[in-house]
Amino acid sequence: FSVPHLLSHHLGLTLGRPVVSALRLSPGPRQARLGRRRRGQALAGRVRATRAVRGRVLLVDDVLTTGSTVEACARELLGSGADEVWVAVLCAARAARDHERA
Repeated sequence: FSVPHLLSHHLGLTLGRPVVSALRLSPGPRQARLGRRRRGQALAGRVRATRAVRGRVLLVDDVLTTGSTVEACARELLGSGADEVWVAVLCAARAARDHERA
């Protein structure tokens, strides 16, 4: 199952808005334990729009770690016709350097 899919489905029901899957992530290396630069490299060319979208779009993800995935997805949505991309995440991880300061 896909956590973002489940989240977006329930958000759509709550907001009374249709949920449309508009992105596809092709297979590639796992993102876990990669830093921001390497995550960006690992995502290069892997996120593709499956349909045109218009207006304001809500991008739903389960975990925000470095922002690389959200950035790649937002860029693809904007390139496929979205005017704005808003982001909703279930949780946001703290960067390792933030833990070192605490």
